[in-house]
Amino acid sequence: MPTRPLETEWPVIVNGTNPNEGTELTKELMDEVRDAVAVAIYDPNLNEDPPAIAREITDARGGYVSVDQRLDAIEAAAAGGAASSAAGGSPLNLCPNDTFLIWSNGDSAAPDYWAADAGLTVTRENTVSGSTLASYWGRNSVKLVAAAQKDFYIDVVSAAELTALNSPSLLKGRDVAAAIAIWTATQNLVEVHIDDGVTTVGASTKVGGNYGVTSAWVWSATGHADLGGLTLPSSPTRLRLLVRMAGAGTAYLACPALYFAETAPYYVPAPSQVRAIVFGQDSGSQIIVSEKGRFYPARPMHLIDARLLVNTAGTGVTAEIYKDASAVFGAAVAVTTGTDSGLKTPTSRALASFSPSTLMKLSITVADANARGPSVTIRYVEYPRFLESGVYGA
Repeated sequence: MPTRPLETEWPVIVNGTNPNEGTELTKELMDEVRDAVAVAIYDPNLNEDPPAIAREITDARGGYVSVDQRLDAIEAAAAGGAASSAAGGSPLNLCPNDTFLIWSNGDSAAPDYWAADAGLTVTRENTVSGSTLASYWGRNSVKLVAAAQKDFYIDVVSAAELTALNSPSLLKGRDVAAAIAIWTATQNLVEVHIDDGVTTVGASTKVGGNYGVTSAWVWSATGHADLGGLTLPSSPTRLRLLVRMAGAGTAYLACPALYFAETAPYYVPAPSQVRAIVFGQDSGSQIIVSEKGRFYPARPMHLIDARLLVNTAGTGVTAEIYKDASAVFGAAVAVTTGTDSGLKTPTSRALASFSPSTLMKLSITVADANARGPSVTIRYVEYPRFLESGVYGA
């Protein structure tokens, strides 16, 4: 091992047990200590202080273990390898409903796209341990309570999708990485896995013990002593992000992410869309009570708001959206004067989420014979699934 500067430049200091023994603390001695530290830390050939250089190197690593590792990933991407966050762009998060916005089965069941083992209690949360922490990102987190080992998971690519596409080679050899934010007060409770049906990684890792941190949000990411990347085999049967409760305890989850990348150094929100449904009425028509439309959503969705317009001003015009038989807006979408109800939000967050098996119905009531041409615009959020369009026509 090479000799370090402090070992050669540090002044000799002798301890003493009695008065007038040992090295005297003088200005000259302190100057020697200062000079020794300067020699060890500062290089006259550098134009910047070492802390500034260290920060620059940390930024250049971009979440990788070393600058060299990031450069290797950039070279691989430039040579036609898998897309990587190392190249400076944001990887695509493949986990739909990653902000846990959509809960069409209610706040005491798994959120849409996710599933849980029987016996695992799953609830929607926006507080943790009495503190309004909401979640690591967004407004919702998932609370898991287990009495024994149980799994909570999402199939980003399902076995059915791979079968319909008949193309496991689409995933063959790809690097995948995952991350999720976890809060728990129990040591060694939570494991995070990537599972392709053939190989599982992350089984030996449990959040809490590895970090020595509990009762705080922990960003559990590849390269952060948790998951380790996974290169998919020649015939994967699925691509699953799995959170395992290794035993009895409570944990909170937020911001799940799965990427085609070597590492997952930071959180990137999954793609989502704000879309609209418009139920129109010819301006010359007049209705008293009418069910204007009914349909099943193509994907899980969460209603944002609704707006009622009438072509000819009138009073007593109302609209209602139903989730199966339950009213979502509680008669709030109404034109009491003029032609515009304004934007109205659902009265219940639980009623605002719809699944593809949930019937949506719209009804309009016109109590004023002068009001004509009512139309309703409904805005909602949905998350597209990776590969979903490829299965049609298979």
